Amino acid sequence: MTNIHEYEPLWGNWYIEELIGAGSYGVVYKAYQDMLDQRYYSAIKHISIPKDEGELYAVRDDLCTDDEQVLNSFFKTQLKSQMQEYDIQRSFSGQPNFVQLHDVLYKEQPNKLGYDLFIRMECLNKIRTRIPTDRPDEKEIIKLAIDICTALTAMHKKNIIHRDIKPQNILVSDDGVYKLADF
Repeated sequence: MTNIHEYEPLWGNWYIEELIGAGSYGVVYKAYQDMLDQRYYSAIKHISIPKDEGELYAVRDDLCTDDEQVLNSFFKTQLKSQMQEYDIQRSFSGQPNFVQLHDVLYKEQPNKLGYDLFIRMECLNKIRTRIPTDRPDEKEIIKLAIDICTALTAMHKKNIIHRDIKPQNILVSDDGVYKLADF
């Protein structure tokens, strides 16, 4: 995976503060920008395509080629697929039970095949900050269920299936609104 700091400042004024989490498709960082003596925060998801040298070698083996043009075309197709998912999630912009996306940026990886994709979104909290696993509050669990069902209903109306609902893909705002992420 490319070092995200190589691209700073992202969008001209965003800097990485710390790692928030990592999954099979990318890494999420807490980022900030300073403006007029105020610090603003966002989360930035970084997806490398391919994610590492191992994936590059696997693609070479699967495609039976070392042709850089063929390989780059394959990785560009993967990038377009990620962008389609971004467009789907962005179609729920303004709806309170979805993570709000702010911006997207992609770059060719320096000195190698592939792309780096950056998605800037609202900075939220993990569920455990609101619902402790050892003693969950019944009212808070009901609020979580209503918020996520509201999001799933909106997705259903657009014939979209999430396919990966799990605690890591449900986040919560500082004011207690549960939001669905990563679909």
